[in-house]
Amino acid sequence: MGIGRHIQGSQIFDYWRDPDRLLLEHFTDGDRFDASVEPGWAPMSASGLAQWGPPATADFLGGGPSPALLRDAIAALRADNEIDLPRLLALAKAMRP
Repeated sequence: MGIGRHIQGSQIFDYWRDPDRLLLEHFTDGDRFDASVEPGWAPMSASGLAQWGPPATADFLGGGPSPALLRDAIAALRADNEIDLPRLLALAKAMRP
């Protein structure tokens, strides 16, 4: 998928898939922050993923959810973990432009 540089954090990255088709990222050279830096939000978009590097592919961005993926997501929401429906809705709201 190629080498590039993230906008947020400025890391140099390299994405690739392992033999099981899991997406992996190597990165280095992250910016350092301390308590004097105010937190903020940046919109999520394919064009905002990198300052330079190859364009994001459909494989990288993912396709539409499959029935199996939806089933697994619903099962995960029902499981005892830190992700529940209110948090999921808050994440979806935060990703809107």
